Amino acid sequence: SGVFDIRFRKCNNQKREYAVQAGVLGVDLKAEGPFKKGGQASYLVNYRLSSLSIASFIINYLTVPTYQDLSFKLHLPTEKWGNFSVFGIGGLSDRLKPTEESNFVRDLDRFENVLESDMGVLGVRHNYLLKTGSIWETTVAASYANMKDNKSYLEDTTQFNFLRLRDQNEYTRQPISVATSFKHRFSPQFLVKTGGQYTHTFHDYTSVDYDYVENQALTRADEAGRTNLYQGYAQAQWRPIAPLTYNGGLKYIFFDQN
Repeated sequence: SGVFDIRFRKCNNQKREYAVQAGVLGVDLKAEGPFKKGGQASYLVNYRLSSLSIASFIINYLTVPTYQDLSFKLHLPTEKWGNFSVFGIGGLSDRLKPTEESNFVRDLDRFENVLESDMGVLGVRHNYLLKTGSIWETTVAASYANMKDNKSYLEDTTQFNFLRLRDQNEYTRQPISVATSFKHRFSPQFLVKTGGQYTHTFHDYTSVDYDYVENQALTRADEAGRTNLYQGYAQAQWRPIAPLTYNGGLKYIFFDQN
C-alpha cells in the first residue's frame, strides 16, 4: 500500500529467504530459513517501522502516529523430546496532538494529547507425539500491554506558560499463562481431547479527570492487583458417516476475582 512500493527478495543455496518492502506507510523487513544447511531447526523474523512522517509532507495531518514492531518464531525439533518452538511479538506506538501555540482560537488549541500503546508477548510451545499416536502439547506464554491517554493543558502565568496534566488514563496488564492438552484418536471416526489452562494476571489502572467546577483533578480510579483464572475441558468428536459429525464436551472456568 502507498504511493510507491519497492520489494527486494533474495534466496541463496541454503534456502534462506530475505525480503524488503517499502512504501509510504513504512518499511517491512523479513528473514526466514534454516539455522544451518541441511538442519531441521529454522527461524522466521519480521520487523516493521512506520514512515508516516514522510506522508505528512504530502498530506497535512493534524497528528502523525508512529509505530514499530518485531515478531519472530523459532522451530526447534528434537529426535527424542518432540518439537519445541519459541515465539514472540512486540510493538511500540504513540501519537501526539500538540498545542497550537501560534493561535489560541479555541480552548481546544491549548490541549496536548499523548496516546501510547505498547505490547509484547513471549512464549514457548512443546508438542510430543507418543507411540500410541496421541499428541501432548504444552504452551507457556507471558505478555505485557500498556495503554496511555493523557491530556495536558497549556496555562498562562505572569512569568511563563506551562503544561499541566488534566486527564490521565493509564492501564497496564501482565498475564502469564500455562496451557496443556492431550489428544488421542481411537479410530478415524472417534477423537478425544482434554486439557487445562491457568492464567495469572497483574493489572494496574489509573484514571484522573479534571473537574472544571471544582477546578481540580479528581482521581476516579487507582487500582492494582492480581487475579487467577482456571480452565479445564474435555471434548469428543464422532463421525459415524461422512456427512455427519457430532461434537460434545464440557468446560469449567473459575475466576477468583468474582
